[in-house]
Amino acid sequence: MDAYKQSATPGAEDAYILESLESRMSWVYRRTGTAMAITSATTCLAFLSTLATPLNDVRAFGIFASLVVFIDYVLVMTLFCTAVVIYHSKFETKACCKCKSITAGFCKTIEPSPTVMALENFKSNSDDGKSDKITKFFGETVTDLILNPKARLLIAFITTTWIITVSIFATKLKPTENAEQFLDENHPLQKSFSILGDEFNTAENDEGLDIFFAWGLGDVDRKGVNRLIDPEFFGNPTFLETFSCNEECQQLMVEACDDLRSNALYRPFIKQTDGRGTVKCFIEEFGAFSAIGSIPSRDVVARGAWKDTNWQVSAENFDSVMKNFLKERSAFSDQNEKMLTYYSRELGWDGAKLRYAAISVQSSVLDPYSSRPEPIVRQQYDAMVEISKDFDAKMEKTCGSKTIMTDLGEKFVRICGVFLTDLITMVLEY
Repeated sequence: MDAYKQSATPGAEDAYILESLESRMSWVYRRTGTAMAITSATTCLAFLSTLATPLNDVRAFGIFASLVVFIDYVLVMTLFCTAVVIYHSKFETKACCKCKSITAGFCKTIEPSPTVMALENFKSNSDDGKSDKITKFFGETVTDLILNPKARLLIAFITTTWIITVSIFATKLKPTENAEQFLDENHPLQKSFSILGDEFNTAENDEGLDIFFAWGLGDVDRKGVNRLIDPEFFGNPTFLETFSCNEECQQLMVEACDDLRSNALYRPFIKQTDGRGTVKCFIEEFGAFSAIGSIPSRDVVARGAWKDTNWQVSAENFDSVMKNFLKERSAFSDQNEKMLTYYSRELGWDGAKLRYAAISVQSSVLDPYSSRPEPIVRQQYDAMVEISKDFDAKMEKTCGSKTIMTDLGEKFVRICGVFLTDLITMVLEY
């Protein structure tokens, strides 16, 4: 539309464009078509760069946005041309009015047409040596200002000052630390929400985010993963053949569970129940089963008297004992579930062999249902990484596997370097 309006006041060398509506529209679309094609193509490619990220939501947004830009370009180059012609013939000089006769149509065609009037104005202005105000302003006033050396120095000074000021304030930007408040801070409801969300610590009955420390797992094989097509397929797990739940590894797992429950350094990060960390530790029930021959009560397992016996199982007999153990019902299950059900995420049992083993804890801050600000999640993530490093130092050689720390709620993936790197790359490409 801007090019169409600009075509009403062409330069002397472009006077031919006002000879007819066809020549005028041809000039308009030749002038804008290439420029719009280039800008639309670069914008589409910028959005399609999101395909490089593993984050499914970001990839879907990039594809959607690029399609919107492409369809917008197609509509502008086809349908909008018709709209401009109708505007030219019916509405440009407000000649549209209702007619009494239905057969005569609802709007009169402008006579003479705006193109003819623009040609007459062009000829009269050419004879008078005059040009329109906008052309005169940019062709004379602005041009003279830009070519003036003093004005250039002034513009450079203003631009440099603005860049420095923006850079200083940009360094003070930080991630959101509190949830956005939709009500005024003095509103009674907002006061209630703030008190409930910020003034009370996590209660023992509140569900925390489960965080796992696993042994026997390698990096996920993501070959063929395309969550846009199959959102439920995350890849295939890889199991380390070097993993061995031998007698020494079993003892270290029990010690790891005790450390997670009682270490004062972990209290800010692991939810406390009755003053002890909330830990889901299959090896304790396994040890009690091995020592006693059956699953005792919850209190007997928790007191740990069985730890003073020779409860460890040799690597050769471990899988056969585990097979019998999984037939029992857990003493810690409120629903009286079998071991394989209660520890379904902690035990990787394939029916004949234990492929991986894990210990889970509940976060004292994060939960499965909400998203917390990045600094809070980062603090929890860094603490869990340090715990896993401590486990590696003690257990890697004995168990034959590094510790894999993860959560199944995808809370930690939001702060991973791959997300931040992809975000910066997309901004630069755009």
